[in-house]
Amino acid sequence: MLTEGALAKYTLAAGNLSKLSKIPGLCADDDVESLAAMVKRVDGVAAARSAIVSAGMTTREFVVFTVAMFTNGFATLAPPGSPFPDGASKANVEFFRAHLAAFQAIPKSKDCGDEDER
Repeated sequence: MLTEGALAKYTLAAGNLSKLSKIPGLCADDDVESLAAMVKRVDGVAAARSAIVSAGMTTREFVVFTVAMFTNGFATLAPPGSPFPDGASKANVEFFRAHLAAFQAIPKSKDCGDEDER
């Protein structure tokens, strides 16, 4: 569930990640099939893991929040009365709408670092 406390920690973690010049290994060409695989990928990049943990989140909490943020963010674009996509909930969509400015202010990472290697 999206909450103010988790949003504050996530914003701090994202800010920490945005300070890293590149994050090689965090992004990949193929889709990750499960939350566990995404967490494993983040845990495999020491600098990313440290940036997240120092914000008071586990890497799993960070990944779950990321997925919830995108799922519920996309749900806000659906026409009124449309069913929510899998993983979205009325409470999370309402939270996303009420905190849109905070979500838009989340720092963005520079890049994954893989582009220079392609």
